[in-house]
Amino acid sequence: MSEPSLQDTIIPKSDQLNADDLITGPITVTVEAVKRSPSPEQPIDICITGHRPFRPCKSMRRVLISVWGDKGSEWIGKSMTLYCDPNVKYGGVEVGGIRISHVSGIDEEIKLALTTTRAKRSLYKVLPLKTMDYEAHISAFKDAKKMREWLVALAKENNWTKTTPVYVSLRNACAEQAKKIEADNAKTQTPDEFGAGLGPVQEVE
Repeated sequence: MSEPSLQDTIIPKSDQLNADDLITGPITVTVEAVKRSPSPEQPIDICITGHRPFRPCKSMRRVLISVWGDKGSEWIGKSMTLYCDPNVKYGGVEVGGIRISHVSGIDEEIKLALTTTRAKRSLYKVLPLKTMDYEAHISAFKDAKKMREWLVALAKENNWTKTTPVYVSLRNACAEQAKKIEADNAKTQTPDEFGAGLGPVQEVE
């Protein structure tokens, strides 16, 4: 019998993801929704899979806008790797902060000049994150039943609900693919297969 983890005992009491949450290692998450926050210091809430919302600092917002664009709706479904950088300073003191190392949707390393202090800019690198291409994966299905089973398993794995934006988008894509599968199956039916689906037909004397 394995010993239970004590990880849950160090979770900070907060309504957002904190750098302390990532002390034990980086996490890779998928964006479920992007919302405006009333806080002027943290104006964006990024809802992510399996964790409390990520509220990126200005530098990380610049990174995300540079790689994904300035429309939050276009970030949904994309993924990123977050880690704790212990060297991040606040008020001249190293307090640690959340940084982004990898993002999906790019094919090569991206370098950005970010402001680290009022008089200094530093080079920041973001690496491509290799993730499943959901759209390509869905379009490859030839069996609607297997596609549904895949979507259900994926939703369970990521704790998605019926109203989670990522799930809604994938469900709609699967529905469209199911129509194509049905149409393709109709085209490939033999006369005998088609006739078998008609049921008994009265013979004309």
